[in-house]
Amino acid sequence: MQQRIGIYSYMEDVMRKMNRRPLRYTIASGFMAAVLVAGPMGVLANETVPESGVTAGATTCLSCTESITISDIEGIELTAGAATAVAAVDESAEQIALEQSKIFMANVEDAVNVRTEPNEEAELAGKLFKDCGGEILEETEGWTKIKSGALEGWVKNDFLLFDSKAAELRKEVGSLTATVETEALRIRTEADENSEIYDLAELGEELEAVEEAGDWVKVELPNDQVGYVSADYVSVEFSVDSGKTMEQIEAEEEAKRKAAEEAERKKNRGAVATAGNDVALLAALIQCEAGSQPYEGKLAVGAVVMNRVRSGAYPNSIQAVITAPGQFPPAVDGKVASVLASGASASCVQAAQEAINGASNVGGALHFGGVGKAAGIVIGGHVFY
Repeated sequence: MQQRIGIYSYMEDVMRKMNRRPLRYTIASGFMAAVLVAGPMGVLANETVPESGVTAGATTCLSCTESITISDIEGIELTAGAATAVAAVDESAEQIALEQSKIFMANVEDAVNVRTEPNEEAELAGKLFKDCGGEILEETEGWTKIKSGALEGWVKNDFLLFDSKAAELRKEVGSLTATVETEALRIRTEADENSEIYDLAELGEELEAVEEAGDWVKVELPNDQVGYVSADYVSVEFSVDSGKTMEQIEAEEEAKRKAAEEAERKKNRGAVATAGNDVALLAALIQCEAGSQPYEGKLAVGAVVMNRVRSGAYPNSIQAVITAPGQFPPAVDGKVASVLASGASASCVQAAQEAINGASNVGGALHFGGVGKAAGIVIGGHVFY
């Protein structure tokens, strides 16, 4: 016994039973005909056909690699329902298939090499990482030339996904970004222009979008909250992660190295116990050596003194380090004593206290001098080394 079903369900069932890519069907009934296109998303458009409906029979499949009839699919009878059925041209389905044929996704757990030529001995152009994707440029035996962000090169097919599998993963891992296209855009708590304003977004600011909802775009906010912005003032783009060129990878590694050096340089060296007027004495020396320098330069001078106090190569007290022969001229020619008597500036006192407490922006540097005297960390008019 045949099952009578609606046109949408019918076409979905047809494609499920056929288990193949979207096909184009011409279904004749009397003097009218409907062209039906079915695919994973169902029928794509519609127009009216005779109220009597269309019955699956000796109908021929066109534009496919083999000729079949709808009667080959058992147990299906197509009816037009309330005088309306689906009629669509296959350009939309073909466009979807064409777009899918141009994309790829990386099929890796970590990363895969991208090379300048389609062989394993070629120079590295960069790397593709998990969840990265992009555009297919060219194909050859076992290799595909891809473009992913700024990265362009060849990848072995074993490490890529194509067509519907690529489209499925792309949809799963990709994200929507809403870019603000006005000077100041209100982010509201509801999709209503009369709702409360949560915050303002600036021109060019990128917001992580959740979905497009008519005249509004739903966006993610801090603390797991969501907001809404007017769709008229943002451009929404779907994207996936891109690969990286070797130049980008090397630049990132260099940035990480410098960040680690900076963190080490600014690492607290440990507080030192003081005695008597140590804070005032160190502040006076800082004012004499770096009074015209920015605060960072003042702190650096204080840090050099404290590094010497901690070092076994110098005396172990602030006063002894400052007054050691041949080390700090202002301590010998009376300038330090003069400032000590009148009092150093507040910024110099602050820098002295920070240095004593262990702060350092020059790492373990033990010396400083005019720029160009040695290789080291330049702050203001001094180099610290």
